[in-house]
Amino acid sequence: MKRFVNILLSGLILALCGCQSAALPVAAEPELIALPQRSSAPGEKPFTQVRVLDEESESKATSAPEEKAVDIETKGLPGVRHARIAAVGDVMFMAHQIRAARTEAGYDFFPAFEYIAPYIGTADIAIANLETTIAGEDMGYSVSGELQEDGTKSLSYFNAPVELLDGMKRAGFNVLTTANNHTLDKGGEGLRRTIENIREQGLHSTGTFLSGDERFLVLDANGVSVAVLAYTTGTNKNTGGLSSSERREAVNLFDKELVLEDIGSARKAGAEVVVLCLHWGVEFSTAPTASQERQAEEFIEAGADVIVGAHPHVLQKIVMLETEGRKGIVAYSMGNFISNMTSDEHSRGAVLIIDIEKGETLTLRASYLPTLCKTVAGQRSVLPAAPSALDELTDEMTAGLSKAYERSVAVLGSEIVSVE
Repeated sequence: MKRFVNILLSGLILALCGCQSAALPVAAEPELIALPQRSSAPGEKPFTQVRVLDEESESKATSAPEEKAVDIETKGLPGVRHARIAAVGDVMFMAHQIRAARTEAGYDFFPAFEYIAPYIGTADIAIANLETTIAGEDMGYSVSGELQEDGTKSLSYFNAPVELLDGMKRAGFNVLTTANNHTLDKGGEGLRRTIENIREQGLHSTGTFLSGDERFLVLDANGVSVAVLAYTTGTNKNTGGLSSSERREAVNLFDKELVLEDIGSARKAGAEVVVLCLHWGVEFSTAPTASQERQAEEFIEAGADVIVGAHPHVLQKIVMLETEGRKGIVAYSMGNFISNMTSDEHSRGAVLIIDIEKGETLTLRASYLPTLCKTVAGQRSVLPAAPSALDELTDEMTAGLSKAYERSVAVLGSEIVSVE
C-alpha cells in the first residue's frame, strides 16, 4: 500500500475506544469481504498537505490560525496498519450527459472522472452515492422533468448505461450506495438489474438488496474492518410495483430505530469503523435541520464513526461531533459530485477523506477536497477545486476553480482541514 502522508487537525483525531451500543439486537453476521490492495498508479495523487494545529492555536481559532507542518509518517512502525476511505455525494447522469458520453462503440464515461481519478485512487474504500438506476436500455435512459400546466416540474427519472459503472470503477470507486429517492425509478425490476449489474462489474453496493442479502457491508481494508450502511428517507415511486413488505426488504428506508439497530449489529459483527451513508435532508438547503443534527448525535453515540450525507444537491457543513461518550465526523451533505445541474451551488461538491491508523489504538484523521463539476470538451466532468491542482489543468478547466474552492470551504467549515 502506498505511503500515507496524513492530513490532520489536532481536535479531530478520534481515538476509538470500542464504544458500542451493546443493548441493540444483533442481526446475522455478514461475511467479511477482503478488498484487493490498491497499487500505486501512474499519476496517482496522495493528499500531501500536512497541517497540525496545536491546542493553544486551536482554542484561539477564528479564521486562519497559525499552522505548522509535521511529518506524522508511521508506515514503518511494526504492527501499525493504514487505510483510507474516500466518500463523495450524488452521482447523477441525466439525458444530456448520457448523450455526451456516446461513442461509436457505445459509451465512455471515464472522461467525466478522469481529472479526479488520481485522488479517488488513493483510497482503499471509495464510496459514491449512485443516484441513478443501471437497468438496461430497454427500460429507457434518463428523462428530465418537464414543466407542467400548474408551473411545477415533473420528477426526473434516471437510468444510465452499464458503461457508467466501468467509468466509475476505472476512476477508483469500489463501493456504491444505492439507497436514494431514485432507487425505484425503474421499479422493482430496475432495482434488481442495477444490483446485478454492479456485481457483474466487480463492485460492492449497499442500501438496496436482493433476497437474502445482508443489510450492510463489512469490508477488510488492509487489516481494518470497515462497515458501510446506507439508507434513504424516501423514493420517487412509492412502491415501484413492490408490496410494502417487498419494498422494506429491497430498500433500506430510513427509520431511526432501524439505523440504531444496524449500527449495533455492525459493531457486533466486528466492524472497527462504521460509515453511515444517509440520503436525507431538504433539497437545495445549505444547512441541516435541527432534527438531522439530533439524529446525527444519536448515531455517533450509538457507534457510527463517519456520517456521509446526500440528497440536498448542495454542500453543507462538515463537523467533528462529540457526544457524551464518543467522537465522530458528520458531513451533512456532500453536494453533487457530478450532474447536469449547472448553477454554482449545484456544481460544487467535495471528497471526504478519512485516514485510519491502526496500532495499539484506532485513530481517524479527516480532511476534504473541494470539487467542481463543469463542462470539459462537451462532457460534464469533475475537477479538483484545490489551489495545488491548478498547474495540472488547462486554462479552460481552471476558470472558476479558485472561487469555487473559497465558496466551498466557507460552507464546509474549518472544523476539518481542506486540501490545498
